[in-house]
Amino acid sequence: MKKLLFHLSLFTFFSTSLFAQKEACSCPEVFEQLAEKVHENYIGLKLANASDRQAFNERLIQTKKEAEQTSLDNCALLLQQLLRFFEDGHLFVSEFPKPAEDILAAHKKTVTEKKYDPDKVRKLLLNTPAGDLPVLGLWTDGQSKYGIIKNDHADWDFDYVAVILDGADKEKIGEIKVGFDEKKGHYEGTYFSNQYIPRYTAVFPQKDGELLGIWGGFLWGKIPIKDKASFEEPPFDPSLPGLEQLNEETVLLSIPTFLIEKKSLDQLLKNNSRLLTSARYLIVDIRGNSGGNGIYFDLIRLYANRPIESKIGKALSSKDNMDYFEKFARDTKDNPYFPVLEDMKKAPGQVVKGPRFSSTTLKPIPSKLEKVVILSNEDNKSAAETFILHSKKASAQVVTVGQNTAGVVDYNNINMVRISCEESGIYLGYPMYTYHDRIPEDGYNKTGIPPDIQTDKRGRELIEFTLNYLKKQ
Repeated sequence: MKKLLFHLSLFTFFSTSLFAQKEACSCPEVFEQLAEKVHENYIGLKLANASDRQAFNERLIQTKKEAEQTSLDNCALLLQQLLRFFEDGHLFVSEFPKPAEDILAAHKKTVTEKKYDPDKVRKLLLNTPAGDLPVLGLWTDGQSKYGIIKNDHADWDFDYVAVILDGADKEKIGEIKVGFDEKKGHYEGTYFSNQYIPRYTAVFPQKDGELLGIWGGFLWGKIPIKDKASFEEPPFDPSLPGLEQLNEETVLLSIPTFLIEKKSLDQLLKNNSRLLTSARYLIVDIRGNSGGNGIYFDLIRLYANRPIESKIGKALSSKDNMDYFEKFARDTKDNPYFPVLEDMKKAPGQVVKGPRFSSTTLKPIPSKLEKVVILSNEDNKSAAETFILHSKKASAQVVTVGQNTAGVVDYNNINMVRISCEESGIYLGYPMYTYHDRIPEDGYNKTGIPPDIQTDKRGRELIEFTLNYLKKQ
């Protein structure tokens, strides 16, 4: 079990090594660092065909010109647009800035002085048609409530803004939390931390507008607006899993994200163990789930009846990558990472075999389950996709229904290296190895994982569709 868990947890390792050269504190310098790190470390580029490599080099030339005209504040956005070339959600830039005290004070002054009128925001939301853009509306993260509106504040240069409407700190009501624009089908902009530190963000409407993913691991849930009383609805935590008995034979388990503590899912399973083990059918709704960590094995034990086979992928030898694997290869006995590190030392700059994960047989939890249906959609990424793959490996009882997943599973486990000066805190995140040794020719990133039963049904209609399917079994 231990070996398999190595593979499924989303390790994110932050490199603390300093640059040999002067730290990059301008966008052109950060761009040069990124280009160098991508070429040295990213297995996806190393495995790309000649045509794609040439196309990326041409994109680099263009981006270099754009970087010369881009401020450091807007550099992360430019670099993210560059990396989107690979269509790999595990290749990205993130900001973890550490601004000087005077800069931080200036950010705070700007946000606190350029507030929105919360009553005006509520009025705008009441008059927003229900079928308008999915990002608009009343949202909660479980602690605070936010109103996302089309921006009409002259002091903020965003198309859309999320305004704090309620929370523990009443002084923050009216402040901007997120500001973003729509750029080529993507919502991108600026997130303001509780300490008023601005950083790059992206916004992702999920599960047909019920959820909103905020870059950095945040998840908001929509509060339906019916009338003025809707604004008094208490906040709820949209990240928590939930369970519902649909009929005498069927249980629905909803898992909005795997980016929660394992104990949150385990406790739900424990509290409802009798219901889960006595059900004939289990529907697992992961629509909107964009990944996280491999916390789902105790769930799979409810229906596992055969080994989960693991395959050896590929990795790229580089200094940063060796530093990453060295963190996990200290115990050489049966350690899947140790041979990777040894191979890398012998073949710098070359592709080597990835971690030697072994197949694992989970200890089954006795249950009466005859069929497990996983509901998938285009939001599912990373750990949500490995949940599907490993569930189907663990049992022939598993059927997937819905739509193709997003396709962020061919390259796994994230390493992060800083590519700017500490004050701006721009990091490159990239995956460490392939899912198996036939990537990219035989992978899922281009198409997503197709469901066994394809349907355009959405919302509650998909659940009714699934119940009808189960009745015919």
